[in-house]
Amino acid sequence: MKILKAFGFLLLAAIAFVAFVYPFDAVPVHFEKQALEITEERVSGSEVDQSYIDESVNEAMRENLDTVYRVAAIIACAAALAVFLLSMRPPHDCGGLNLFNPFALVLVAAISVLASLTVGLLIKGYGSDKAAELNAVIKSVSDMLQNDELILIVLIPAALEIVFRGVIMSFLEKVHPVAAILLCPVLYAAAIFAIVASYAKYAPVSRTAMYCAVCAAFCMGVVMTLIAWRLRSVIPAVLSHVFIAWSSARVQGFIDGGSIRLLVSAAALVVLLAVFMLLPRLLGKKVRIFAYDFPFEKHHAKMYDWLYGDSKKSRRKKKKASDTDNKGERPLSVPDSKKAK
Repeated sequence: MKILKAFGFLLLAAIAFVAFVYPFDAVPVHFEKQALEITEERVSGSEVDQSYIDESVNEAMRENLDTVYRVAAIIACAAALAVFLLSMRPPHDCGGLNLFNPFALVLVAAISVLASLTVGLLIKGYGSDKAAELNAVIKSVSDMLQNDELILIVLIPAALEIVFRGVIMSFLEKVHPVAAILLCPVLYAAAIFAIVASYAKYAPVSRTAMYCAVCAAFCMGVVMTLIAWRLRSVIPAVLSHVFIAWSSARVQGFIDGGSIRLLVSAAALVVLLAVFMLLPRLLGKKVRIFAYDFPFEKHHAKMYDWLYGDSKKSRRKKKKASDTDNKGERPLSVPDSKKAK
């Protein structure tokens, strides 16, 4: 039964992933077909080369990329959320909209800066030309969205985190926590690759820039997944991603200055992540301020009763029966062997 449930949640994670990624391929194709039909209708009855029609369609797509990918993004997020809702998953599951220790945001902010710095240095280490190509893609997207900071800095990061750390991670965590930590970043990187590959059909994007984007997405995905899993909430991951998007220009300027090395930044990030992951486990019970759910213990207790109530109630009943027997009180049931005696 456990295997079937795990397979079911893994299947739901796959469906949510496909539901999110597919619109970024289907919507541009739909718009492209519409542009082709309009162009063919416009030139009907006149002799024109196929190259002229193709160029007209491509020009129409380039001029409307903003609209095309806005529609694709809205449909993608709605589709992923629909899978989540239809599966009857509670919104307060692991990676959900849970309350969390607000003091942890200090570590989250530091981890975010180090993660952004490390990824930037990693890409720069491959070659300054590769970093320039990735920055060109980011600038192209920024220009496409007309430098709308609300979309670039808030809506896109929040939507990505809600879908991957909220929806997909919720399914994977029910398979196994290790599955969530390992597969969620992989799926996130795969989604970014699919989106950039779709965008590259209509805008100048090199394969090098695509691979750099995937590398950055995977590294950031690991960090965001650990943050969401440790604090049992998608909200810190959303705040972290928004903070990274807001501070990216400043971090890039720091990277260009060359005042820190990749090895130092990566080592500091690993140490800080280790502290972030282990501190609640090692000191959370003794010093409550370090617990991941401080000061919302009752909220998380209700959450776990809701999610795992049957199994936890049965364990509590067994523990209560055991405690009653140990105190010398009459047990709830008498074994058959004792009745025979």
